[in-house]
Amino acid sequence: RLYEHAITTCQPVSLEHCYQWDDGREHWIDMRAYPVPDGLAIFYRDITDRKRAEQNLVALNEKIVSSAAEQAAILGQLTE
Repeated sequence: RLYEHAITTCQPVSLEHCYQWDDGREHWIDMRAYPVPDGLAIFYRDITDRKRAEQNLVALNEKIVSSAAEQAAILGQLTE
């Protein structure tokens, strides 16, 4: 459907897709398709490392927010 959309609208399209192997491994692929006079030019790129780094940043941010809330609660008790 994405390729069809690119062809009918003459607009580039992109998609990030997580492929999971039968053994549980995951690989993230960035796919981009560009309309050209003869059809579509399609490019794939492995973005697994980037997606893992993003997931690590989200987890770290959640930890920081939780720690800040805990510290605020402790400071709130000290003022009482």
